[in-house]
Amino acid sequence: MNAQMNFFELTKTTWLQEARIIAAQIAKEKGEVCADDIHEVWPIPAWLDRRIMGGAFAELQFIRQQKSRRSKCHHRTICVFRLP
Repeated sequence: MNAQMNFFELTKTTWLQEARIIAAQIAKEKGEVCADDIHEVWPIPAWLDRRIMGGAFAELQFIRQQKSRRSKCHHRTICVFRLP
């Protein structure tokens, strides 16, 4: 059981690290980034809790809120970030 937990934590951490890199790249290219941008490039695996996406923006600066482009999330309000 411990080995399974270690694998889960490793892959969870790996996904989040890659999401942070992608978020920073998009913010550098476009001037801003939101969850929709990351979903297009690096979707959340089904076995991960979707709330992990918030961690991708931990090092970025909040700018504003906007409606999501994704119908799957019913166009709810999401946050937009930029590099600090």
